[in-house]
Amino acid sequence: MTQSTQQIVPGRAVTHPGPVAEDRITAVAGRTRPHFISDLLTALPERQPDPSLLTDAVIAAVEAAGADSGIVEFSTLRLPHISYCYPAAGDAVHPMLYSETHTSTGTVLEGTATVGWRRRPSEPGGEQTGDLERWVHFHASWVDEAGTLRGGHLWPETVTAGALERATVWPLHGITLVNDFDDETELPVFTPVRAEAITAAPPPPGDRDAVFARVRPNAEIHAVVRGLTVAHDLAGGAVRGGTGSLVGAVFDDGRVVDGPATEVISLAGRLDDSAAGPLTCTLITARGTVESGRLAPEGNIVGATYDLLLTGPAAASATP
Repeated sequence: MTQSTQQIVPGRAVTHPGPVAEDRITAVAGRTRPHFISDLLTALPERQPDPSLLTDAVIAAVEAAGADSGIVEFSTLRLPHISYCYPAAGDAVHPMLYSETHTSTGTVLEGTATVGWRRRPSEPGGEQTGDLERWVHFHASWVDEAGTLRGGHLWPETVTAGALERATVWPLHGITLVNDFDDETELPVFTPVRAEAITAAPPPPGDRDAVFARVRPNAEIHAVVRGLTVAHDLAGGAVRGGTGSLVGAVFDDGRVVDGPATEVISLAGRLDDSAAGPLTCTLITARGTVESGRLAPEGNIVGATYDLLLTGPAAASATP
């Protein structure tokens, strides 16, 4: 592989191989409501004999919450087989790619899954068809058997030793996520599309407005959050879950994480009337290590794509 000739610097735009889309953000509005996994256990299928695929567990959790797409935040989960990679320098055409596949075992400290669908390939290595099949985008950190903190992009072969027991599910109502080939990056990415219509009636208590956005490369993440907060009147809400990549990272304590890309495990923050509050981030470096902290208020740009979920405040209970 010929290494990329681009000088990739945190916060500096990266050139991908394909045409640059004019619209840098694709956002769809809907609704969500957080569900603790313990509240969904009666709706989940009977536990499969161990081991079982982590992919199946998070898909079942989203479906039990009444949706076909969503975000699952999970922790303290024993994984006897982890198949994973982490970000790596690309070739002369693609500035950022994945490392080779690694294997590990361990207990998850923090993980996020974007659950949706993908276009089914017609045959191995062939073009995609119009048919959809289930697909999940996973990033996680874990402590392995030697006590080492690791992080990575999990592949579908990852196995769990039991059912999810500590997880929060954010089902997306009115939004379906479809993973498809992206011409700009020449990588598969999730994009939100409108699903069933959302009624204009007041939402039930506990529901909240939600916006899911596919953010394209080189957009500054704080600026994106600020713009969507104002455009969709989400003040009082929060940044939730989501997976994606940044071009390196710059933290507010002065730490700079080199790229070419960092894979984000979690991104969280409050939304006020005019701007995003501080964004706290946990990410995977190009060495497979994990860094956490509060991002600098500017200079953190999307590497390949970002699955961004913003929620408004919970609907107030009806007055008796």
